[in-house]
Amino acid sequence: MIPDSWMQELFSKVDIASVVGEYTTLVPKGGKLWACCPFHHEKTPSFNVDTTSQLFYCFGCHKGGNVLTFVKEKENLSGIEALKFLADRAGMTLPDTGYNKRDAESLREQRARLLNANREAARFFYTTLTAGCAGLDYLRGRGLSDSIIKRFGLGYAPDRWSALTDYLKGQGYTEDELIKAGLSRRAGNGSVVDTFRNRVMFPIINEKGEVLAFGGRTMGNDKPKYVNTGDTPIYSKRNNVYALNMIKKGTHSDIIITEGYMDVIALHSVGVDNAVATLGTALTENQARLLKRRTNVIYVSYDGDSAGQNATMRGLDILANEGLDVRVIVLPDGMDPDDFAKKYGKEGYLGLKDKSLPLTEFKLRHIAEGYDLENADQRQKFAVSACAVVAKLQPVEQERYYDLVSRMTGFSYETLKEQGRMVQAVPEARYNRPNIRNNSEKAPTFAKTDTDRAALLLACCAAGSEKACAYIAENGLDLVVRPEIKEFIVKANESYRESGKCDVSLILSGIESDTSSVAAAIFEVSVEDPYKAAAECINRMRATQLEDELRELSAALDAHQITVDEYKLRYGEITSRLNGMR
Repeated sequence: MIPDSWMQELFSKVDIASVVGEYTTLVPKGGKLWACCPFHHEKTPSFNVDTTSQLFYCFGCHKGGNVLTFVKEKENLSGIEALKFLADRAGMTLPDTGYNKRDAESLREQRARLLNANREAARFFYTTLTAGCAGLDYLRGRGLSDSIIKRFGLGYAPDRWSALTDYLKGQGYTEDELIKAGLSRRAGNGSVVDTFRNRVMFPIINEKGEVLAFGGRTMGNDKPKYVNTGDTPIYSKRNNVYALNMIKKGTHSDIIITEGYMDVIALHSVGVDNAVATLGTALTENQARLLKRRTNVIYVSYDGDSAGQNATMRGLDILANEGLDVRVIVLPDGMDPDDFAKKYGKEGYLGLKDKSLPLTEFKLRHIAEGYDLENADQRQKFAVSACAVVAKLQPVEQERYYDLVSRMTGFSYETLKEQGRMVQAVPEARYNRPNIRNNSEKAPTFAKTDTDRAALLLACCAAGSEKACAYIAENGLDLVVRPEIKEFIVKANESYRESGKCDVSLILSGIESDTSSVAAAIFEVSVEDPYKAAAECINRMRATQLEDELRELSAALDAHQITVDEYKLRYGEITSRLNGMR
């Protein structure tokens, strides 16, 4: 464990504002520092840094925590790696606790074992495929040559319960290692079986050539269509891009992003060898950063159906926010890149690429699809929506796109520009501190229920008062369902007892799970009297529990699960406790 004294020295030398300021521009307002959030795309600042508490919080995406949390998120580092990052910055040396060395060595050994197991699995799948099987017939039927199959290391998982598991156990790997790697799983009867069966296999390989995971596709109409490796100690789908290992640095002026494995392989098959794919998830910031290391220009080529178009919309701003030049390849008639490449080949696809749309134009045309532009009222509504997009652009871009909207709607350039000015003039209430108890619609994503909102209130009270914290720890800890908030309250109570104060930033450093909910409690909840608020909140939560018990009791009576006498006895006990709380 890292000593608290060392952590306190580190935080005294590393100011959160100086670290965050390297990723986004901080502007003073109302005694705090504000910026456009470095974790999600936005035009109006909702990201707040409090130098007094040394915490950050975004009122838009609800990420929050201390400087250690920030570095872990932005640099995609483990806890120890983030501490090393900050220690180097502060000119400090990470304490030699022994535990860190043993832990790091254990993790390195585990990683090496899992990577080797995946490599052996990829060889097993490829050998099984090329020996001749239904999987090979399927891939050849999809138009893939033997050279492309070899290039991408495609394979086949046999239609047997434990073919791969038995093979890898014979190579010296344990069942626990195979489960951790996502290659095997434990069945309902306790036996360990293969994760993938009777599927063509796509190895997911990183830039170092290491096999991290697999995707398995059914050859028929079985559901699900794809089975993918979940997150493991060596793999996170949010932090990897399929086929990026095929693209060498400096060899391409741009990269094409598609949705699926087959789209990538089909494009490479016809000679479009700069295609990659996301891994069964909406595009993430970490994936965007990986792509930025290779190029500054991204072409998005998702399926032409509505679901694909919606996925495109979600990913555009993430790419643009990383400073990438983004264009969209619009596929016709609901086709996907796989279909189009097979039908029209490399020249046809590159011709489509030449006609790609800039980010803003694609957005406007996508918005227009939701309106009937032959109808005057619908044209007006579209114009208002379009101006809200254009108004956020640079002046030169505004002129270009107001002109486009004018051609689409018939409204004059001057009218549209005035509408845009009205959008710009409406202030967004970003700097108000919403009271979570009274504004549930403004509550963070992790505080959508009364129970969660009450937990945030209790965390706020615990941080603000030693007396309130002790009361919560003694009387209401069992009511807190969010583990990170419960852990925070316990650690805060210990801190008060030991030092008479609650250093929230220091406490958060000792919590492994996401601390955004605690940051939300500090930034989004305010109370005048923490002890009184905590006592009232716990009292309400206890009362709610008893009211729920009464409803369950009535339901049990109606279902003849209890007798009338039992009902009367329990009803009397519960109502007596309720009356005593009022």
